[in-house]
Amino acid sequence: MSGRITWKDTVNINAHDFRCSYCGREVSTDRGFFADNPDAGQAFTHPLGPHFFIAICPRCGNPTYLKGPYQIPAAPFGDGVDHLPPDVAALYQQARSSVGAGDYTAATMVGRKLLMNVAVAKGAGAGKTFQTSVDHLAETHIITPDMEPWVDEIRKIGNEADHEIALTTKEQAEDLVTFLGMLLKIVYEYPARHHASVQARTATESPAGPETSTS
Repeated sequence: MSGRITWKDTVNINAHDFRCSYCGREVSTDRGFFADNPDAGQAFTHPLGPHFFIAICPRCGNPTYLKGPYQIPAAPFGDGVDHLPPDVAALYQQARSSVGAGDYTAATMVGRKLLMNVAVAKGAGAGKTFQTSVDHLAETHIITPDMEPWVDEIRKIGNEADHEIALTTKEQAEDLVTFLGMLLKIVYEYPARHHASVQARTATESPAGPETSTS
């Protein structure tokens, strides 16, 4: 039994640490299924090892196929961000999943669209170019001066992915998604956390306010 899912005939497998692609958590489990690798040979020198494993996430109960250094579904790259609007959350998850799966150019294209969506949410106006959207984020100080050199590089990466034949590299895609995670925390998560903190504090305060002295 794992999470809310009951898997029949699971067995003890070699303990595996991995990041679950379904719930996004770093987990460790020794429950799942395994199969022998007929290509490993007696010396077990095959790069994929002597066994293939399907590990069951102990948190959400979903299965992950582990084959040597490979994981299917691949874990999303980067950190999760709370309090995102549904459309923004979907795009960010697509970008993270694309990097995790090695689809770096696709991640860049999705990240480019996500940056434009954030700019529109912050008043840039719909139908603007990518360049105009990024400029708006800088001009309204949502992107700080210290972040602008990073944004310039992302702007170049985005333009290359959209107009050039050259493919986006792993490092470029990871940089973009890392930046997006930071930006989304600034725009959505931190303000929502601050609002929740203020509400919690004011709810515990006396409605009559501080006591006053009658002497």
